[in-house]
Amino acid sequence: MDKLSILTFMLMPGISRGSVYKIWKQFPVINNVNEIFEALHAVKLPAIKPPEKDFVQSKYEEAFDIITQTEASGIQCIPFTDEAFPDSFREIPDPPALFFIEGNIDLLYHHSSMAVIGTRIPTPYLDEVGEKIIRKLKKEGFSIVSGLAIGCDTLAHAFALRNRAKTVAILPSGLRNVYPRVNRRLAERILSERGLLLSEYLPDARADKYQFIERDRLQSALADGVLILETDLQSGTMHTAKFAEVFGKRLACLISHPEKYWRHIQLEGNLQLIREKKAFAINSSTALQEFIHRVKTDIEEKRMEENLKRAF
Repeated sequence: MDKLSILTFMLMPGISRGSVYKIWKQFPVINNVNEIFEALHAVKLPAIKPPEKDFVQSKYEEAFDIITQTEASGIQCIPFTDEAFPDSFREIPDPPALFFIEGNIDLLYHHSSMAVIGTRIPTPYLDEVGEKIIRKLKKEGFSIVSGLAIGCDTLAHAFALRNRAKTVAILPSGLRNVYPRVNRRLAERILSERGLLLSEYLPDARADKYQFIERDRLQSALADGVLILETDLQSGTMHTAKFAEVFGKRLACLISHPEKYWRHIQLEGNLQLIREKKAFAINSSTALQEFIHRVKTDIEEKRMEENLKRAF
């Protein structure tokens, strides 16, 4: 099933990425509009009435135009059937059916990466310590994954750029409609410094509420570890933490703050995750080094397992 067929399915009302995978299992080879039409009438999808041929044709043409125009502008569309689709996405319970990228595609495969995320209203303490953390991660060979949101995400990307670390921004909107608007210049800087922008939404798509949670799962999926700078209990960062737990990724929370910050709402999520033993406590440079060591050990063990599988 090629990307044109997959995008055609995704453009149809009521068809989710899960539906696309269901169709693919029964019809792995679909390469034209007639085969799409036949598959839609053969596969039982709940609450979806099989469409008319003219409607399928119109969606096929729409998908063709989207792919042609976006690829002409430097955006790549990568479906799950492509060898370029990263294993880190294949391994999660709810993988994308396809996604769009702009920039340095090598960052999806050949770099150790750390998701550095947090609240949209960070404390001033992060101005002091945030850059030190990013600088350390860069020195240890990590690229920085975040979500381009205002606050901690912005700091993570900006500190990465300042220290010449590679960075990946995973968006809750389309790549041609960067959200938030205030960070469009930052997105341009990421691209100019050979970073990467990634989204599973159509290039012109707006950021809807549910898409933030979906974006959070991809942050945890792509990264080898997750480091929370600050988060309150209601922040979307807690979704990323939950996905890290589900995906078996190591999670750490920063709590090296001076005592005057300990009652701030921005630390409530950090402290709860540590109390529940779901996150490693980063309370010193030594603790940060230990967390990095553990993530690197996980990466090496995973590579060894993959090499053994290839050998047999």
